[in-house]
Amino acid sequence: MLMRTWIWLVVVIGAVGAARSTDASDRIYNLIQAGDLTTARELLSDAASTDRDGARLFATALLEPDAATAERLLRAALDAGLSERYRQEAQFRLVQLAHWSGHSADVRREAAAYTDAYPQGRYRPAVDRLVVAAYERDGDYDRAVQTVDRYLARHGRDTQLEQWGTVDKARLFQSRGKSIGALRQLRKLAESTSGVGIAPALYLLTTDAAVSGNTDRAVFYYNLLREEHPNAIGLDRLIDRIAGLADPTESEDARRAEELTGTWYTIQVGVFSNPDNAQRLADDLKRFDQQVSVGRKTISGKTYRVVTVGRFTSYLAAAQFKETMERQTGELYQVVTK
Repeated sequence: MLMRTWIWLVVVIGAVGAARSTDASDRIYNLIQAGDLTTARELLSDAASTDRDGARLFATALLEPDAATAERLLRAALDAGLSERYRQEAQFRLVQLAHWSGHSADVRREAAAYTDAYPQGRYRPAVDRLVVAAYERDGDYDRAVQTVDRYLARHGRDTQLEQWGTVDKARLFQSRGKSIGALRQLRKLAESTSGVGIAPALYLLTTDAAVSGNTDRAVFYYNLLREEHPNAIGLDRLIDRIAGLADPTESEDARRAEELTGTWYTIQVGVFSNPDNAQRLADDLKRFDQQVSVGRKTISGKTYRVVTVGRFTSYLAAAQFKETMERQTGELYQVVTK
C-alpha cells in the first residue's frame, strides 16, 4: 500500500506545471507529471546506464515504488548537484516519504530542512500540513493545533488553503472531544459555494453524527456528500458506519403507540441541493410502486430537496421495504417519521 501511495503522490501532488524542454530528463519528468509512467519508464530504461546525473536520479526516484529506495535516490540526486528546477521538489518529496513511512520525527526534520531552504516555497502549505499530521500521530494535539493556527495565519489569504487548515483544525478539535467548536467550523465550511474543503467537511460531519448515534443527521450529510462529490474517498466506509446505527426491529408496545398517535414512516433516499437531480431520482424511484415525494428542508438558510418513498404505518414495514430497495439499488437509505 505504501508503494502505491508514493507513486500516486508523485503523479497527483507533483503536477506543478513542468517547463517545456527537449532534454531527455525533462521529457521523462513531464511524462511523470502527466501520469504516463509507462512511457517515462521506457525512456528512462533507454538512457545510457552511465548517465547518472541528478535529474535522471530524481526521475528514477519518482518512478521507484519502494519508499526506502526512493529516499536513497532522492538524496543521491541532491548530492549529484540537482538543478534548482527539481531541487525544491526533491526536498519536498523527502518530507512526504517520511510521512508515509510513519516517522514523525523524520517528518519534522525534513520539514525544517525544506522551510529553511524555501521559507516561501511553493510546497510550503503542504509541508506545514504534514507537520500537523506528524504531531497528531504522536498524540501531541496542543502542538498540532498551534501549527494549524500558524498555518492559517500564514496561508489564510488563500481561500483553498484556508479551507484545508479549517478541516485540519476541526478534525483535531473532534479528536479532543471539542465537538461544538469543530461542528461550527465544519457546518460553515460545508455551506460554502465552492472549495476543496467541502467534501472533507461533509465527511467529518457524517462521522460525528454517526458517532453520536444521530442516524437522521448522519444520513443527511452522507447524502449531500454523495450527491455533490460522488467520487469522494470514504463513501463506503461511511455506509458501514451508518448501517450499524438503526435496528429495524421494534417492540409490540412501540407498534401500538404508532397506531394511537397516527405516526407514519417513509424512506428518505436522497438530499439534494440541485432540484433537477432530486426530480430525476424521484422519477426513477416510481418503479417501486410506492408514493414518491420531493419535499424541502432548510438548514442554516440553505434549502435542500429531500426525496422520500412510501408511506407506512409501522417502522417495521418501512424498514423491510427499505432493505428491499437497498438490495436492488446498492444504495443506503433511512427510515424517517412523518
